[in-house]
Amino acid sequence: MEHRFVFLAGLHRSGTTLLARLLAAHPEISGFSGTGEPADEGQHLQSVYPAARVYGGPGRFGMAARLDSILPNPPAQVLALRDSIVLTADQVTTLEAARDSLASELRVMGDSMRSAAGGLDASGDRQAVLARVRAQFALARDAVTRALDAVRSALTPEQWSRVPESIRNPQFGPRAGPRAPANNPD
Repeated sequence: MEHRFVFLAGLHRSGTTLLARLLAAHPEISGFSGTGEPADEGQHLQSVYPAARVYGGPGRFGMAARLDSILPNPPAQVLALRDSIVLTADQVTTLEAARDSLASELRVMGDSMRSAAGGLDASGDRQAVLARVRAQFALARDAVTRALDAVRSALTPEQWSRVPESIRNPQFGPRAGPRAPANNPD
């Protein structure tokens, strides 16, 4: 039998203790017990992990390090599906240009957001810093939306219908809803 380790982590009061207990109750799963730590939560392992500063500082949850996962690159995602949606050579060329252009734009905006987030500790005006990050994030969302419109324009209606919903209507951040449909006629 192959053994695998699963580390369950979460914020306080987020349900991780309950989930850990439910998992540990399964006959084929073991969990920490008798560690001497409250609820056997494994705090004694924390010295194994890098300090919070490595991830942007305490309470920042590595936002700057996660920009790639927060801001998708739809042309790159569609290129990964090239065989299943049967892209032509011209479509591949168009989508590669859109992918590279968006990646470059997001890199510049991401650097600006990282720089602003890095200034949170030094700045006395946290609201101004957060406003700068929000403004850059809005520009980045707009760039992703424009790239998505370029993808839709490059594909036939049949190909577009085969693109997964998660790519056609990306989510931006934890509170985001679906993107409004583009005004492109099918």
